[in-house]
Amino acid sequence: MDPALERLLDYAVAVGLQPTAQHRVRLAAGAEWLARASAASGLSQYRDPGEALIHAMGPALTYFSSENTPRTGLLADVGAGNGAIGATIALFAPEMQIHLVDRARRAYTASELLVARLGVGNATAVLADLTQLDRQYDAVVFRALAPAINALPLAEGLVVSGGLIGAYHRRGDEGFERPSGDLTVLGTMPTLVPALVLTCYRR
Repeated sequence: MDPALERLLDYAVAVGLQPTAQHRVRLAAGAEWLARASAASGLSQYRDPGEALIHAMGPALTYFSSENTPRTGLLADVGAGNGAIGATIALFAPEMQIHLVDRARRAYTASELLVARLGVGNATAVLADLTQLDRQYDAVVFRALAPAINALPLAEGLVVSGGLIGAYHRRGDEGFERPSGDLTVLGTMPTLVPALVLTCYRR
């Protein structure tokens, strides 16, 4: 058995999910693709499937560790890159519709291919700039590549009133863990990656 896959599945159980044999097969296929595509696309730095499982796909499971995160409705993974976060959430939340949003065409293509490998019909790659999106999402998640003072207002503009925002960011980043503004901080949770945490907010 693949130790990385077992670790990820054990974590899935710990956050209240019930992974099946089909989940196992699909996660392994997605990680294999991410590892093979890393050199070609530049959108994944993990050339080993085990690293892709833990570092690219694993953080998505922390979304399910909070009772505040919706399991139905419309979610956007913004700046999705290869789509690993949103597509993995889609795999475990089949009643959600998930948009993997990025303005880069190669990211759009990578997300489309990962969705196909995972076999998730409830995830869709979207080629768009954030300014082109309406305030329509029940939840928005993203990996923080910009400071909180810039990233959080952009995300806030995409969610409906009462919607959820989830920021995957470096542990100890005060800008995300104690932001200024009107967002209500719901909590900060560890992920499978020690240096990465997920902070959730309510708009």
